[in-house]
Amino acid sequence: MSVVEVLQDCLESEHAAVYGYGVLGGRLAAVAAGTAWRQLADAAYAEHRARRDILAELLVRNDAVPVAAEPAYATPFDITTLSDCKRLARLIEARCSVVYAGAVSHSRSELRELMAGALSDCAVRETCWGQVVRAFPGLSVR
Repeated sequence: MSVVEVLQDCLESEHAAVYGYGVLGGRLAAVAAGTAWRQLADAAYAEHRARRDILAELLVRNDAVPVAAEPAYATPFDITTLSDCKRLARLIEARCSVVYAGAVSHSRSELRELMAGALSDCAVRETCWGQVVRAFPGLSVR
């Protein structure tokens, strides 16, 4: 995989994460307004937006046009309760972890450091949403 392909994959993942946390924020406003869960969602939203912007900038520096976000993304299940919100957040972070784990394996030097940091951040957020700690986030271990 080229550097541009790695960055585009990660950017696509971040677009979906930003959208997902937008949905999540709206639902949490209804079911858990003013709680630590809402604060966690707001912080995750901001972190994914910041990472998205960094990836877009890196693509431009590599003379590539950053992939655009989809107009909308389907949620994989109905989100009506706090439990559903937590489940969606875990899924968002798990999916990003998979992309970043792949990016770590296909990158070198400073880019690998960025990707490993993103993987670590996603794994930590996933546990904050209730996921049991896994030895190798983003990798399927047999």
